[in-house]
Amino acid sequence: MKQRLRIIIVLSLCSSFITESQNLVPNPGFEKGDTTICFVPNNYLIFNIDYAPWDQFNSADIFNMCDTSHTAQSQGVPSNFIGYQYPHNGRGYVGLIAYNTYLFCREYIEVPLISSLIAGHTYYVTMHVSLGDTIQYAIENIGALFTDTLFNPFPTPWSWVTGIPQIENQAGNMLNDKTNWMSINNSFVAQGGEKYMTIGNFRDDANTTYQYLGGTVFNTLEAYYYIDDIYVGETPSGLEEKEKENNIKLYPNPANTIINIENTNGNLADSKIEITNVFGQLQLTNAEIKSSITTLNIESLSAGIYFIKIISKSGSLISVSKFVKE
Repeated sequence: MKQRLRIIIVLSLCSSFITESQNLVPNPGFEKGDTTICFVPNNYLIFNIDYAPWDQFNSADIFNMCDTSHTAQSQGVPSNFIGYQYPHNGRGYVGLIAYNTYLFCREYIEVPLISSLIAGHTYYVTMHVSLGDTIQYAIENIGALFTDTLFNPFPTPWSWVTGIPQIENQAGNMLNDKTNWMSINNSFVAQGGEKYMTIGNFRDDANTTYQYLGGTVFNTLEAYYYIDDIYVGETPSGLEEKEKENNIKLYPNPANTIINIENTNGNLADSKIEITNVFGQLQLTNAEIKSSITTLNIESLSAGIYFIKIISKSGSLISVSKFVKE
């Protein structure tokens, strides 16, 4: 009984801490563009004007529901020139080339953080990526680089300067899902003064781990990713911005061998269930909601605090709920 009481107290403190934390990424879902000037004359969405303070290097792209042109170069949502994908949240996302097989090509996005990082503090980073439908290659090596000054990977034409990112996707986890949003989660200890975050592939071709997926279109011989919903903060995973129940009930809680997920919403059929730990690391997945009550076996989980995420068929996050494994 005392052990359970300690766990519940920790859970309460964790919930309070999550609620008060701040995401240091401005416009983390690329939602604050001025959609009244959605296009420039050549029908490409404006990046620098509409989506400040984000910037891009080497022609990264913005995709938004405001593009309703349905042209060959459409940058609409969910349908666009790369494929078909709903946002992880909101109305838009960005896209960039992380690897190319027939010429060396990297694209990056960069943003000044709301405040500089504090030396010795641990920061948690989460970003969501999805591979374009028409793309023939996937890679592992997408990361985030934090610097104290503006980082320009292309200081002069035909030159490339790289850095060692503090955050990088986990080795052995190929980012090859074209249907769902995949989470990249990790943490690092700040040196202090880091003010800018740059996202992309910081490895050269020889050190990029890739997978060929097949295809016939020449100009898709690359790894092109949509990116959305980015978080940097001093609590794991940015869950303070996702803390919503949406008529999902978990029981028993705390749980030992099984946990029941009761869907009182009535419209979550075929949604996917993911279980992550407090660091945002995926523990269980592939379970689907097929009825009003779904039962999961959690015997393989270690004792601790976990989060159950409900993911829609389109890949959007519907709800996040906490539970304790005894």
